[in-house]
Amino acid sequence: MRENAPALAVYDRCGDEWIHAGEEGAIMALPSPSIESAMNITGILEPLERQRVYDKVKMISRAIVSESRIAREKARAEAS
Repeated sequence: MRENAPALAVYDRCGDEWIHAGEEGAIMALPSPSIESAMNITGILEPLERQRVYDKVKMISRAIVSESRIAREKARAEAS
């Protein structure tokens, strides 16, 4: 969808800057400063648009973290 293009462009810029945790190095979140920098680089400057794009990128990252957790749990169960 066209209205998601800015969020996808921002995610594409910062989607490799995950915060990791634990012995497995599980992904936890995208750092806010990375998202803000990506918005600056992509020219998203208007405050309300920045808020909208930020929220969408965080939503994308939460979905990826959730799917990653499910995959880890499935792999653990299969290894047992």
